[in-house]
Amino acid sequence: MKYITLLFILLVPLKAFSFSPNVHDILFNVHHKVKTKKNIIPAIKNGYYKWKGVRYKYGGTDSSGIDCSALTQELAEELNVHLPRTTRQQIHAGKTVSQNELAAGDLVFFQTSETTLHVGMYLEEGRFIHASTRNGVTISSLDNDYWKERYSKGIRVIA
Repeated sequence: MKYITLLFILLVPLKAFSFSPNVHDILFNVHHKVKTKKNIIPAIKNGYYKWKGVRYKYGGTDSSGIDCSALTQELAEELNVHLPRTTRQQIHAGKTVSQNELAAGDLVFFQTSETTLHVGMYLEEGRFIHASTRNGVTISSLDNDYWKERYSKGIRVIA
């Protein structure tokens, strides 16, 4: 027990001096989701299954109803990424990527009216998850004429 206490006393101050967070996390059993291509899609799908079928509700943030930006915020949390709450804030939360460079976890934005933006999270193979006013939380295709005509931009939020 003396050795464990001594180890703890020696390592805790090192954290204050930019001790490698990975070593710190291993030593102190801190669990973070690793953001690799291999587990991004399963994490996003896991988030989708938690929300699938929940109805759309403007301003909603829970299982009684959720809006598009709250959903992307929740999905991003599955990837250990913290997004701002609104679509107008989220569109500035990362780096712009072209549509042909979209990768799992990227945000996709649509201009659904002159003043309204819609956001979803790119999954794979031209599909994205979003909170639809008609179908609630669902998966749609960027190839769908409605979304194709309204596509605005992609934003990479995963470093």
